Amino acid sequence: VYSSNSKNQEKMFSIPANTYEGYVTGSMYRSEADIRDILSSQPSDGAVLSKEAFATSTEQLSIDYPQQASSLFNLIQEVESKAK
Repeated sequence: VYSSNSKNQEKMFSIPANTYEGYVTGSMYRSEADIRDILSSQPSDGAVLSKEAFATSTEQLSIDYPQQASSLFNLIQEVESKAK
């Protein structure tokens, strides 16, 4: 978002432009590691959840997040089309 338009005001963002990529990437990897740990057969905190605990559907997302679901689905489609 920082670089998508030169007219974007940097004051709108809470993370400085020169560090956002590292922060976001780090946060993403930490979330992934936490989920892998939770789903492992021997998680570090002793909690055991099944994969079903993370299961969801587009229908459920639309119910739980009616205002954001459409944007999320569009984002997923956009990312997938660029990944192909």
